[in-house]
Amino acid sequence: PAFLTVPARTAAAPRAPRAVHAPAVGTGLGAVGVGAAAALAGAQAFFGKRRSRPTVRNAGPILFGSQGSRSPLVNWYLHEIGQEFEMVQAAQVDRTSPDYPHPFGKIPALQDGDAKVFESGAILMYLADKYGGLDTPAKRAEAGKWVVWANASLDPICFKEDGNGRVLGTGLADDPPALRTLDAFLADREFLLGSGEESFSVADVAVGSYLLYVPLFFPDINTLPRWPNVQRYMLQLLKRPAYAKAFGEGTAQKLQDVVSRQADSKLFGLF
Repeated sequence: PAFLTVPARTAAAPRAPRAVHAPAVGTGLGAVGVGAAAALAGAQAFFGKRRSRPTVRNAGPILFGSQGSRSPLVNWYLHEIGQEFEMVQAAQVDRTSPDYPHPFGKIPALQDGDAKVFESGAILMYLADKYGGLDTPAKRAEAGKWVVWANASLDPICFKEDGNGRVLGTGLADDPPALRTLDAFLADREFLLGSGEESFSVADVAVGSYLLYVPLFFPDINTLPRWPNVQRYMLQLLKRPAYAKAFGEGTAQKLQDVVSRQADSKLFGLF
């Protein structure tokens, strides 16, 4: 695609290699269709010279993002379902191009053949629908309501912003009613859709990501013991290999230390 071209002002910058992520069992290049193959060919042309004898590679969705954005939550879900994908650093593409998957030039953005998807929640639902088994209206609704809730309701609780979108603090420093409700909801279940590994879903990636971004950006937070079931939920998500693969082993371990921290006794009015 045309947007897989460095803008003129960065033409002299060194070309960074793209990270290729593949599960143990691949799908094969032919399985993803002409659109994805064309997109991958464009990415290959940008990031390096084509070999005279191209090797056969697996292909999948192309995710544009960066480690410091919300794109790792998409990586997390892709790792969970074992779906291979191509990770392209957003700094290496022309995000002003009309062909770029996000019309506002933001990240994350996804291209999968002819499909172009933006907004992390929409990307998660697309991937869950196409690759994650949410192939009926009932299944999509069961998980989708949590993905929408995470983006529409949980995000503004977790991050308080000013009119310019700058984060000023976190609502988890207080005692929001929604967290008490979520805590009660998780009292008798391991994950949002039930208990047992088979119940883990895209809903947990969406909700869990926002919850876990809080201690990532506010490592001094000590209010999590107010919601013991939410705290337990966050800790078990941090122990998932796919989370560590997406966000980094060091990040996962550091967050486990923060999330497991016991509250200051003064938090509960005990002196």
